[in-house]
Amino acid sequence: MRSCFGSQGGFPRGVALRLLLRLRFAPFPLRAVRALPPFGACFLPWRCAMWCAPRLYRQSAYGIFSIRPLEDRYKVMSRRTYQEKVEPRCKKPRDVCRETVFWKPLRAKRRLEVLGDSKLIVNWLNGTWKCQFRLYQERAQLMHRALERSFKRDGVNTRCDTADYGRHIFRELNGEADALASQHAYTCTVYSLQEEDFRCYRLYFDGSVYNSGCGGGWILYGSTQVVSDDWSEWQKIAELSFSMQRNGSVTACELEACVWVVAFATSLCENVGAAISCLQHWTPLNVK
Repeated sequence: MRSCFGSQGGFPRGVALRLLLRLRFAPFPLRAVRALPPFGACFLPWRCAMWCAPRLYRQSAYGIFSIRPLEDRYKVMSRRTYQEKVEPRCKKPRDVCRETVFWKPLRAKRRLEVLGDSKLIVNWLNGTWKCQFRLYQERAQLMHRALERSFKRDGVNTRCDTADYGRHIFRELNGEADALASQHAYTCTVYSLQEEDFRCYRLYFDGSVYNSGCGGGWILYGSTQVVSDDWSEWQKIAELSFSMQRNGSVTACELEACVWVVAFATSLCENVGAAISCLQHWTPLNVK
């Protein structure tokens, strides 16, 4: 007696397996191979099982597989127009509050803090993340050398012993630096350069990239002593905006703004002449 699953006659093997599946498993979701009879588990391949039961699901120990018809497989996933894709999306507004931080009493000569809404640049400044791109790595080393030199020469330290030089903030709290970065033009305003009156420095930086251009901006605040970290204790020292090469990256703009404001603050701790020279002779890095 010849077997219906043999190749010497009778039904072909694929036809018999399809009949078996449609008779036993058509009303129910297709289960794992181990739920089939022994001969089915031996001869039933995965691809044949999925082909025999369309629009059904196969659940196994590794996941769930499904077959979709062509009209579902090639349907339009996005209905945004080309103009909507080209134009930048508006950022969603958030309700954030300004956090007051602790500033240790002035045992050191000066204390400094750098604030930005780019976690990447802040971690490069603190040295917690490694910079892979060589040009960015060289600019980050300029910040590290400037802070180290200022610490050894002028005693510039962090705001407290347990804090880093850089601190990440939300973009809503960095609106002034963002407005300067969006100008994409060189503008510099100096309010006060009496370095002997300030013992605490707070730096803000940001970068901006649009179709019209790209650039960065930074603001430097100073205070004689920080008690409650209120806005009334801080005085604006200087602010600056600059433009960079067209089609540049946001990372390059933000990094250049951070490097420039750190160099200016450390130069101001040295003397006023070095700070003015930093404003006049600094050349932003043009890199995409």
